[in-house]
Amino acid sequence: MSWKKKSDLPTEKESQIIDAYLKPSYGIYVVSSASDRGKAAYLANCVFQVSAFPPLFAFCSNHDNDTTKHIEESQKFAISVMTQALSKEQITTFGYTHSDQNNKFDQVEHIIQEDIPIVTENCNAWFLCKVEKSMDIGTHQLYIGSIIDYALSDTDIESLTYAQYQAMKHGFSPKNSPTHIKLHKEEPKKEETPKEDTNQPKTKPKQMRCEICGYVYDESDPEHEHTFDELSGEWTCPVCNAPKDDFVEI
Repeated sequence: MSWKKKSDLPTEKESQIIDAYLKPSYGIYVVSSASDRGKAAYLANCVFQVSAFPPLFAFCSNHDNDTTKHIEESQKFAISVMTQALSKEQITTFGYTHSDQNNKFDQVEHIIQEDIPIVTENCNAWFLCKVEKSMDIGTHQLYIGSIIDYALSDTDIESLTYAQYQAMKHGFSPKNSPTHIKLHKEEPKKEETPKEDTNQPKTKPKQMRCEICGYVYDESDPEHEHTFDELSGEWTCPVCNAPKDDFVEI
């Protein structure tokens, strides 16, 4: 087995950074909270149990997240463990929209426990917690909470891992996630004058990546009936609803 350290690389390429940072295993969760100002929730992957006795959960929330502000006021939060049935609509709602601009709970099954909304749709377990400790760690706030209540679903659908989320949903971490990797826009390619060739093969299918969420529109995918250029100008990213202009070729 051979290893390549960052210090061994002559130049650090984006592909190498992404490959390394995606090796740690994560799950997919909806973290929610509420206060007198309303309700909020977001899609998270950095949630983990840090103690067995007493049982404690920890997670990181970006300072810019509306959910963070609600947790600071209520000192309570809920964690919903999402399953492999997680829908693209849920990814868009909880991963790429703002709680202060949309009621994220309008179109999703949920319950209210101690004034905290808890997502139950495509979820196999949830935990309601109160904040025991918190720490400012730069861009994020680290919260450690003790369990007030919890529930386990009778579903046999397994929890969704972050690796499966990437593979199945073509999803990347939202920009406020602790594991977000900045995707760099590529320099526009210089246009070359096409040569006349009657035997020229068909154009190679393109892969277009959303600069907002990382979703890739692969023209070779049989599910796609049109090339990216043929898509309407009104077309938007199926994951985060970003406009067509926010896609770059890879």
